[in-house]
Amino acid sequence: MRFGRWTINYSRLTLNHDEDYEIDLERITCSAEMLDWIFQINAKAWATIDDLGQLVKALNEIFRPQATLCGFGIDHQLDATAFLKQRFRERFSIVQLPSDSAP
Repeated sequence: MRFGRWTINYSRLTLNHDEDYEIDLERITCSAEMLDWIFQINAKAWATIDDLGQLVKALNEIFRPQATLCGFGIDHQLDATAFLKQRFRERFSIVQLPSDSAP
């Protein structure tokens, strides 16, 4: 699924930008880490306002942060790997995810 110049890589659990930049979604376990990624991208010379807006849209679609990470202004912890696998199966109908085939 694409969000502007961002693409979800389901097999690696990453969000990739066309400028060859990758966000490891498994590292987003709290709202502070999500916010840190947003500001890291903001500091990149290649990042446009549209890139930032599409990043926020992608993160919202993937994580539903108000329900999972920061509802009512309270920071919550998240097992990102488990959440992403379940979310991608439910929302995006992805069947095979990392480590699913491991014994």
